[in-house]
Amino acid sequence: MHKFSKRPRRRVAVVCEILMCCRSGPVLAAVIVRRCNLCNDTFHFFSDELVRQGFLSKSINNEQIFYGTTRVGLDFLRRFNELQVSVAPLRAMAGSGHLS
Repeated sequence: MHKFSKRPRRRVAVVCEILMCCRSGPVLAAVIVRRCNLCNDTFHFFSDELVRQGFLSKSINNEQIFYGTTRVGLDFLRRFNELQVSVAPLRAMAGSGHLS
């Protein structure tokens, strides 16, 4: 989590955290907010868009809202992770000054 980070998280980091939190099955919205260290407004901003885009599913049971990562969301996480792994050497080079 990023509780003590000085820089705000990038949007893609927030998206990935939400999708990762819900990948094992339906998770109560309040649990996602707590685990991802988000305020309610921020969570609802992202969750509404992720549901609209098909990355998250939303269900209501006994007046409680649950979210789950869809196959589209899981595919996004897989592809994003592959991209992160493939650019890691470039980041290392940039950090060492070789790309200046």
